[in-house]
Amino acid sequence: LDPVKVSEALPFLEYELQRQLVLKLKVLGMNAAFAFESQVQIGSTLVVGTATATAVFFEALPPPPRIKIVRTIEVKDEEDQRLEALQRQIEAIAERNRAANEKITRDREAARLAYHRSRSQREMDLAFDHTPPQSPKHRGSRGGG
Repeated sequence: LDPVKVSEALPFLEYELQRQLVLKLKVLGMNAAFAFESQVQIGSTLVVGTATATAVFFEALPPPPRIKIVRTIEVKDEEDQRLEALQRQIEAIAERNRAANEKITRDREAARLAYHRSRSQREMDLAFDHTPPQSPKHRGSRGGG
């Protein structure tokens, strides 16, 4: 390959890798990626790029937007029907992953609230259940010893 053509194509390749990574995050229902690595292999007639990262869902960040695949051309043949079915499957997978992360977030929040409620209740019980200490009995001796 011509080095000039490769250097012209690299920004587009990097952009496409990043775009596909973001789409993959949406499908997985994740909102952050760490340890991102990309590699570009240049052959005599082919340029191949790969990107890897560890995807995570952070409750503190907004959830990823819902994925919606819009088809602007009409379905004409069997191949189009297969592609349309594949699009619906991708959307369904993304929605299931998103719902699973939302459920995990709700469950964690409920557990956190329950913990704080029980902790507050224990603290209140200790504060209000305080009984005064028993006064010691005095034994005195009269005279002598």
